[in-house]
Amino acid sequence: MPKYLLEVITCSVEDAREAELGGAGRLEVVRDLHLGGLTPPIKLVRDILDAVSIPIRVMIRERNDYSAGTDAELKRLCSLAAELGSLPVDGLVMGFLTGTDLDLTALNTIVSHVPHCNSTFHHAFEDLSDPLGGIDCLRPIRQVDRILTAGGSGAWPDRKQRFIDYAKCAGPELTILAGGGMSFETIEELANNTTVHEFHVGTAAREQGRVTRERVEVLSKLLSKRDVMSRRAFQRSLAVAPVLFSLSKPKSMPQSPSESSPLNLSAMREQYRTDLFHDYLPFIEKFVIDREYGGFHCSVRPNGELVSPVKRAWFEGRGTWVFSFLYNNVAKEQKYLDIAAGSVRLIQKSKPQDPDEFWPKTLNLDGSPDGRPDTEVYGDMFIAEGLAEFSRATGERKYWNQAREIVLKCVRRYDQPDYHPTIGQTYLGPTAPDFPGARIEGVWMVFIRTCSQMVAMHTDPELLAIVDRSVDALLNHHFNPRFRLLNELMNHDLSRPKNQYEQLVYAGHAIETLWMILYEARRKNDIEMFDRVAAMFRRHCEVAKDRVYGGLFRNLTNVDQNAWTLDKTLFPQQEALIGSLCLIEETGDPWALEFYTELDRYVRAKFPMRSLHSPLWQVAGNRQVDPTPDMTRAENYHQPRFLMLNLLAVERMIARKGKPIRAV
Repeated sequence: MPKYLLEVITCSVEDAREAELGGAGRLEVVRDLHLGGLTPPIKLVRDILDAVSIPIRVMIRERNDYSAGTDAELKRLCSLAAELGSLPVDGLVMGFLTGTDLDLTALNTIVSHVPHCNSTFHHAFEDLSDPLGGIDCLRPIRQVDRILTAGGSGAWPDRKQRFIDYAKCAGPELTILAGGGMSFETIEELANNTTVHEFHVGTAAREQGRVTRERVEVLSKLLSKRDVMSRRAFQRSLAVAPVLFSLSKPKSMPQSPSESSPLNLSAMREQYRTDLFHDYLPFIEKFVIDREYGGFHCSVRPNGELVSPVKRAWFEGRGTWVFSFLYNNVAKEQKYLDIAAGSVRLIQKSKPQDPDEFWPKTLNLDGSPDGRPDTEVYGDMFIAEGLAEFSRATGERKYWNQAREIVLKCVRRYDQPDYHPTIGQTYLGPTAPDFPGARIEGVWMVFIRTCSQMVAMHTDPELLAIVDRSVDALLNHHFNPRFRLLNELMNHDLSRPKNQYEQLVYAGHAIETLWMILYEARRKNDIEMFDRVAAMFRRHCEVAKDRVYGGLFRNLTNVDQNAWTLDKTLFPQQEALIGSLCLIEETGDPWALEFYTELDRYVRAKFPMRSLHSPLWQVAGNRQVDPTPDMTRAENYHQPRFLMLNLLAVERMIARKGKPIRAV
């Protein structure tokens, strides 16, 4: 009688301990479970090895597809395999394809770096055009001793027959590991009627996203005997883990607002915390924070090399907000408040003497002005946003009061009929006609975001009026009913321009602005506004999709000609992820769920700069987002804001047990 074995996917030390206590025979260690599993941090692997005594296998996968990637990416995979293979692990888990064929070159290259280490060929096997031929090709590779498969797709009798065929073809050299949607009935049938005796589970061992010993114990008992368990005994065991094998709806079936979220919220929370505390913040603290003068050196390369000591008022205000918000809402550590305080002290050194003058755009190392005052409101508005959040962190009202005065100054300047006449060049290039006094979507956006946060701290009718005015301008004037999109620029009186600006839609700002209005509608408990803006948000996201290479475009220069700026920047992707998760949290919107999942997968595949051994995410690139080693900017606003807001949203969803707000 063969020995049956249960392998459990684990993403943390806690997962590993629970799996071992429940009777698992082996672990597969991964990160980003919602992406099918990617290479985990080596520290996590070491910690799990210290915590458990059962064998573990470790995923080697850096992309959310089955390609080994560029030569540089392949080299990185070899390095990871060698590093992880040097640990006392039972083996590695990998699988690479070119189209629907095995990428034997990549596979052999990687295993040659770990000749002593066994490997499982993972679920890439499902995409092979000729699975039996694939088994024949894998059999001679001595390091590969297992193939993970769900038996392909289709009806269960067809899948069961494939398991029989695969096991026969594999012979004694390869073990077929059954995994992917396994239920009690399918495990029982395979164990009783085929030669398959190893089973691989992920979701089935989890509750609220975490592995529990009770669920693993149910499964391990299921495999403890040749005839497994009687159905009656299994049903009794479900009293311990009552939702182990809950039936899921097809993807196309809308989710009722009363149901729990199908997202793996615990895995999402762990991922966002890893992104923030393991990757982003350590780099910023080491290379971007100016420990001598305060403030932020954002002109750095992906390896941390400083390019220029010049600082920018925009980045100081943004950084003050980020570290104050981090302290207030995510991690109340004094070091984060100290970083914000250093930037506040620095920015005060260039405070304008004229109450209607803006801060200079650039600053010297010590915070003194590096040039003339700015001509746009953005720098001052970011400073105001930072000061207000810093006031909440310190309890000192004077900073909120200063932020209020800055906001009112910005509104006065924005209302001048000659405000920033060259604004059109930002979107259409240097030949764009002047547009003095234009009403600008991006300006209304920063008014909404800063003032809505400030009135949540202290009631202020004047600031609230600015929020309401800005929302009205966007929803009732910038919105162009001809094509149901927001124009970036309007005439000073909010009438629609009759030249090329009538065709201009800056989708990046529109998507960003609309999630901010969603947040404002939630603050006001205005369901009608929320639902109206949600429809607009969906429309802009769908229009901005790059249906060839994935992701979102940012700048639609001519709607009727469908003329886009064909680059990719990180911020629209992140703003869309904030907004879509907001919809999921509020209503469980099925569109938002599908959109968020697809975009999150794309962003994590394209923008992290792992191929350059950097924890940063690429700020901008070409349409395909090819790596840019010469990038000279560390993002200190959109990236951490996205991570923190979505982390907080996920934590709220977990607290409601995954139920949308409107279902509670």
